[in-house]
Amino acid sequence: METLRVRNPGGWTGIAAALVMAMVCGMAGTPASAAGTGQPETPPVASPGASADSPPDTPRITALRAASGMIATLLPPPRLSTRQRGLSLTPCESTFRGAPGEEEGQQYVCGVLTVPQDWTHPDGRNLDLHYVVARATGPVSSDPTRKEALLPLAGGPGQSAVTLPIDQYRDLRRDRDIVLLAQRGSGHGQRLGVEECMLLALDNDRDATQLQHVFDAMARRRAGDTGHADPLSSASAGAQVDDLCWRAFAGQRLDLNQFTTANSARDVLALLRALGYARFTLHGVSYGTRLAMTIMDMLPRTPAAPVLRAVVLDSPFPPSVYLLSSLARNPQEPVLQMLDDCAADAVCNLTYPNLKTRLPALLAHLAAQPLMPPGALVGVEEAVAELGDLSQARAAWMPRLIDELERGQLSTWRALHARRAGEGEAAVRLRGASLRDGSAPSILSLRSVMQGRLAHYLNQTVHCNEDMGFERLDDALAAMRAAPLPQFADASWLREQPALCAHWPVAMAPRSVKAPVSSGVPTLILQGAYDPTTPVWMGRLAAHELSNSRLVIVPQQGHGVWTSADSCIGPIATSFLRVPGAPLDLHCVAARRVRWAMPDTALPAD
Repeated sequence: METLRVRNPGGWTGIAAALVMAMVCGMAGTPASAAGTGQPETPPVASPGASADSPPDTPRITALRAASGMIATLLPPPRLSTRQRGLSLTPCESTFRGAPGEEEGQQYVCGVLTVPQDWTHPDGRNLDLHYVVARATGPVSSDPTRKEALLPLAGGPGQSAVTLPIDQYRDLRRDRDIVLLAQRGSGHGQRLGVEECMLLALDNDRDATQLQHVFDAMARRRAGDTGHADPLSSASAGAQVDDLCWRAFAGQRLDLNQFTTANSARDVLALLRALGYARFTLHGVSYGTRLAMTIMDMLPRTPAAPVLRAVVLDSPFPPSVYLLSSLARNPQEPVLQMLDDCAADAVCNLTYPNLKTRLPALLAHLAAQPLMPPGALVGVEEAVAELGDLSQARAAWMPRLIDELERGQLSTWRALHARRAGEGEAAVRLRGASLRDGSAPSILSLRSVMQGRLAHYLNQTVHCNEDMGFERLDDALAAMRAAPLPQFADASWLREQPALCAHWPVAMAPRSVKAPVSSGVPTLILQGAYDPTTPVWMGRLAAHELSNSRLVIVPQQGHGVWTSADSCIGPIATSFLRVPGAPLDLHCVAARRVRWAMPDTALPAD
C-alpha cells in the first residue's frame, strides 16, 4: 500500500529515469552502458522523425524511442475521452483478479466511468476512469433501496484503487458488492506519471532535447564528471522535467487544475449513482482517508446522493492537516509515543524513568561527543537511525537502548543495528533473486505492476493545490526547532518542499479546503501507535472533528492498520461496517501492548 508521499525534487528523477531505462534495456536490448549508467556513449544518431534543425539523438533517447510503443502499452499516456458521459462495460485489466474459481462477467465485471474533466462545466471535455465491481458472494436483498457497496479508497495521493487486493473484505462481500474506482490521475484513470510524461516528450523535438539534456547531466553526475561547463543540479533537473511534463500533459488538453480531491469525491458519488447503489460504506487508507472525509463533507450538499452508512478511516490524514508543519513534527511523533507508552507502564517507568527528559539530553551529548569504540562511531545520526525505526517490535528495546547509550554501552545498539542491516540485505537479495529467476514477465503482468505504481504528478498536483500554499516555510522550520526532538527531522529536506510547486503552476484551492470536516456518519478510526507517516495526533484530530467516531490506537503498529494487522483488526472493522452501533471486541488490540526489554533480557538475534 502506497502512503502519503512528498518527494525530494532531485531524488525521484534518477529513480524514474532508471525505471524507464531498465524497461528499455529489457525490451529493446539496449546495452546498460548506453542506458544511463554513466559510461561513455556511442556517437549520436539522427532521429527518424526529427526535423532538420533538431539535434541528433543520443543512444539513450534512441533507445527510448525504439521502445516507446512497448512502454505505451504498459503505461498509455493520459488523454481525454471520446465517450459520452456514463458507464461502459469493458474487459477487465490485468490489475484485478477475482478469487480462485471466479470468472469475469459472472462474479466480477469491469468498466469505464466517463465523467466531466471539470465538474463545474459538465458539457465540456470528459475523462475515462476504470472501475471494478466484485459482486456479492452470497444472497442480497432484492429491495433496491437496500442495494449496498463498499468502496476502498487508496493512498498516495496517486495509487489506483483498481490495483488493490480485496481478500480482506471477504466476509463483508457476502452481502454487498466491493467497488473499486481508479482515482482521476492514477493508474487506469488517466495516470499522471513521470513515465507517461517521458513518452509524450518523445513526440516533441523540443521536449525530447530537454529530456536528453537531463539524462546526460544525470549520467555525468553518476560518472563523477564535475568538470562539465554546465552541471545540472538535482533541483534544476527536477524543474526542467516538471516544466516539460506540464507542457506534455497540457498538450493532451488535460486541465491539471481539475485533478483534485474534491473532483475525485464527485467521481465516486457519480459512480455510485450510475451503478444504482442506495447505500454505501467507505474504507480509506492514508490519503484515501482525506478523500473519504471530503466525501463525508460533500454528501449533505449533493442531491439524490446514496446513504453513507459507515466509514473506516485507516491511518487518517484529515483535510485540515497543514502539511509542512506536520512534516516538521511527524518523524519524532512515534518516538514520543513510545516514551509515553513506557511511562504509562509501571515496570518500564520504574526501570527507565524520565525518558522524555533523558533522550534530548542524550542526543545533545552525542552531538558534542560521539561514542567512538573500536570499529564504530555512534553520534546523533546513528542513534536517531535506530531509535526512529520502531518496526518489527523494535520499540521494546528502545528504553534499554537509551539507558545504555547514556552509559557509553553499545551492546543493544550493535544488536539492533546488525538486525536492521541484515533485514535490509535480505530484502535486496530477495529483489535480486526475483530479477534473476529466469522467467520473462508478460506484458499484462508488467502493466499490472506499472499501473499500480504511485502516479508522481497526481501526487504533486494534489499537494500543490491543497497543501503547500497555506502556510509559511519559516513557521514550519520554527515548529521543527521548537519540537522536543528536532534531531529526528530533516531541515534540508523540509526547505525543499515549497519549491516543488514553483514549476508546477496548478491553482491553489480555496482556503476552505483546510476547514475541519463536520459529520455525524458513524466512523471507526484505526490508528497505528508508531505510525511515522500519519501519527497519532492526526488520528486524534480526525476523532475531534467527527462527532460520531471511535478512535482505536493499535499498539506497535505503523502505517496501514487493517492490511498489516488483519487477523486482529479485520474482524473489528468488519463488525463495525456491518453494524456500526454494535460494541467492539478489542481484546486482541490490548494483547498487542509492548513487552519492554529489561536490562537482563537476552539480546535479539541478528
